[in-house]
Amino acid sequence: MSKIYTYIRTKSTKKEEVFVRFRLYFKGKFYYYTSSIRVKPLLWDSTNCLVGFRNHFTDPLFREVNNQILNIHDLIQEIFDNRSDYEIISSEWLTNNVENELSRRRLKNDLTLTPLVSNLKNYIDNHKMSTGRRKSYNIIYTTFMTFEKYYSTKKSRKTIFTYNKVDNEILDMYFDFLKNEHLIYLEFSEIYKDSEIKKVNLRSDNCVKEYLKKFRCFIKDIQKKTRSSYYPFEGYRIKLPIYDKPVVLRQEELKTLYDFETNDEILELVKDNFLLHTAMGPRIGDFKKLKFKDILLETNAENGKQINYLEFYPQKTWDSSGKQVCIPLSGLATNIILKYKGKSDYLIPHYSDQYYNKKLKELFEKAGLNRMVTRRNTKTHETERIELFNLATSHISRRSLISILHNKGYEEELVNELSGHVSKSEVKSRYLDFELKTKFNCVNDIFPWVEYNVIFDINNNQVIQLSENNQVSLDKKYNPFNHVKRNLNMEQKVSLNPMSLDYDYELKFIPLRSV
Repeated sequence: MSKIYTYIRTKSTKKEEVFVRFRLYFKGKFYYYTSSIRVKPLLWDSTNCLVGFRNHFTDPLFREVNNQILNIHDLIQEIFDNRSDYEIISSEWLTNNVENELSRRRLKNDLTLTPLVSNLKNYIDNHKMSTGRRKSYNIIYTTFMTFEKYYSTKKSRKTIFTYNKVDNEILDMYFDFLKNEHLIYLEFSEIYKDSEIKKVNLRSDNCVKEYLKKFRCFIKDIQKKTRSSYYPFEGYRIKLPIYDKPVVLRQEELKTLYDFETNDEILELVKDNFLLHTAMGPRIGDFKKLKFKDILLETNAENGKQINYLEFYPQKTWDSSGKQVCIPLSGLATNIILKYKGKSDYLIPHYSDQYYNKKLKELFEKAGLNRMVTRRNTKTHETERIELFNLATSHISRRSLISILHNKGYEEELVNELSGHVSKSEVKSRYLDFELKTKFNCVNDIFPWVEYNVIFDINNNQVIQLSENNQVSLDKKYNPFNHVKRNLNMEQKVSLNPMSLDYDYELKFIPLRSV
């Protein structure tokens, strides 16, 4: 049998405010909790264990305090009744449980009763996310504020959305708003009067669905923190995005791009960025973080061959799978990296995503990559024929690597290892590990016309230049960054794959600082 007492410790003659305390009695023992509620002893009614005596509920000043006291009294009883059999009761146990629950209830009130846009802003500022994801959430924040104004205008009453006011109907209206905002901007220009928004473009269905999925993550975070039984997305279905056939470069188109010469330094850097990214295949966010000092070197115990490689944890899948990616550097990759060594701490200098994609279209067009591609316009739903260079983005490099390797017959698990995709099979994902030399053969098959003749030894501050005896005769003045034209067909190029050669190494050591 348990019983809960409410009391104050100070004598009634004392004028200073004191804390209201609680005492839980169970099996002959007392357990204590001191609340943050303060009262004046002269107003304390020891009979009712409340303040205000006869006026303890009629006077608003006393009613609020007494409600807090009664809520904690009921909370202690609830915690005691719901305890598990193995829990050891103590004053510390009681205090921790009461404080945690009070904190959760305060948070619940903050998150479910305050304006949703305020909570969304706090989520964006404090939640860990990538730069690209944060940009998307900033758009969601801006559009939801505008949607609130639009809803108020349509209903002729000011509306402030909170967590508890959002339901399936509101979500449908927000979806329609995102889809048609380019028209709403023209019809309801007054709601944009104080906004920095000067233009709204038509959004595709896929874009709107992605925004709504991210908004759902934010709502789910509130439900998780508050343990609320109410969930605005309950029963709400976001249809899967409809993706067109991926745009990739064929191997002969990569060779066309590789052979393209330009005096434009910007296009040259964009070209090298694209080719290096294709030779490695990580996601663009991970690719831009890889640095020269991160390059590792492995020596094969069987034949003494040395291979440079990079190991890292992809940002996108680390939290969900912990998957590590190991990418060996092909001949093309090492050549490009050495070309820009010393110009940046990274493998290669980078431009901003928007500028890079813009110049990539220009590069593709000048290189003659104008193959016609059939696409379905995700905004108008019309079938279109578009020249390849108009579709150029940074994503094409990664997709091209994956597509070419699959078409060459490499097994899916190996391609997943290189690209950082998580295997569908948990056993294979956790236990299967491909040897570095197997991966090395794979990445060199993307650009088989480029020899592997440079090795980086970061620990010893050296660049090792390799020469091949009796296989391919290299000019002593050969510079891997001077463009070399080869009149070889694809079959002859494949024979230059360094994994098909029996190397006799002739090493030339070059201090890194002097390269």
